[in-house]
Amino acid sequence: MKHWIFVVLLALFSPLALADCTITASGLTDVSKKQLELDCLKAQAAEVASPVNAKKVSEYAGVAKEVAEAIGIAANKLGVEVNNFITTPAGMLTIAIILLKIFGKLIGMMIASLAICVILIKIIKYMWSEPLKIEEEAPVVLRGWSFFNWSSRTVQPRRFVSYKEASETLVGWTIVMVIVMLVSIILVPVVGL
Repeated sequence: MKHWIFVVLLALFSPLALADCTITASGLTDVSKKQLELDCLKAQAAEVASPVNAKKVSEYAGVAKEVAEAIGIAANKLGVEVNNFITTPAGMLTIAIILLKIFGKLIGMMIASLAICVILIKIIKYMWSEPLKIEEEAPVVLRGWSFFNWSSRTVQPRRFVSYKEASETLVGWTIVMVIVMLVSIILVPVVGL
């Protein structure tokens, strides 16, 4: 079963062949085949000839101009030359606030994606390990600062499980978590902009 999971993943992420508008279904009439071929050709032509979204391009082109104007206005209000204003702590804070205002959603999505990936990697590492038997090795005592005070606790040592020893459920959940990590990374530019 583990092999089937990897076959499905390979099929999922393999590059798709170029679409061809030749209809080979046997249960369709000639008129419906021609109509489907015509619709397919129209869709391909519309995809090739789609104009660039001028609104998005103008939005991104104006970002640098907006940042420069905002910095210039802030420096003018303080009566300082723009070049000198940028090097001051107030100028750096102003630039940070302006960039956060413009790219705040993107930065938030990047932080959320990073947090999701770190948490899932920790979970995967824990899932792919198992506790050692007490006879094999003595428990490790960790000493350090806990939430309220200095304390020590006993931690059972763990060893990593090999792929041959892993169950199908473990492999399946690992694949699901890796897909969730990939989706969170892919959605950063989609949701953040």
